[in-house]
Amino acid sequence: MATLSQREPSPIPTGRLWAGVVLAPAAWCVAELLGYYLVSRACDRGAASTVAHAGMTQDAVAIGLGVVAVVGLVIAAGNWQRVRKRSTPNPAAAWGRAHFMALAGVVASALFVLGIVLFALPPLLGNACDQVR
Repeated sequence: MATLSQREPSPIPTGRLWAGVVLAPAAWCVAELLGYYLVSRACDRGAASTVAHAGMTQDAVAIGLGVVAVVGLVIAAGNWQRVRKRSTPNPAAAWGRAHFMALAGVVASALFVLGIVLFALPPLLGNACDQVR
């Protein structure tokens, strides 16, 4: 069993691995929170609205943060390709942290990009203010 000092260094910098894992879920969280806040303010009847069109605002938030999530997916896919190329001579090598984080980044990023796409659909199909009241 290899100790920490005997292990070979990670083929991918740690920051890049974390970016692939965290960017898309963080973008989804911000899209949900910011979208809900802006739409609730736009649809509030009693207050002076600072947001003109709730649906367009929600879609603009989804597009902007969808780009961030896709960047996270591209980083994660690049990490996974790089890790696979590195382990091609010995495919039976034990999975390390880089392997796990690269694959987890691809799976999580793909799911959260899909979540942002689904977040953008309701304003296109109906009135966003109907669901807030």
